[in-house]
Amino acid sequence: MSRRLVGGSQDAEVPALPAPKHQGLRSRRTAILLLLGACVVVFLAGMLSGWVNRNHTICGKGKIPVSQRSDLLGNTEFRCPDGRTVTLSS
Repeated sequence: MSRRLVGGSQDAEVPALPAPKHQGLRSRRTAILLLLGACVVVFLAGMLSGWVNRNHTICGKGKIPVSQRSDLLGNTEFRCPDGRTVTLSS
């Protein structure tokens, strides 16, 4: 298939462009399902991480901090029941 262009000093035949070939993902549905699957995997990995580390608290021995405060630099200071102070940087 070609088409004829008229104009200029001579007529030229221009070949028609080939149909675009689909590369990679074949449909929007496949892309959405893959993205949804990746989100589910990341969510489940976070749940598993929380379950595995559920007994590792900031103060140790499963105790929660008595108080906490944040400073302007993004650090958080926790005071534990035994009097220790733990500072975490974010």
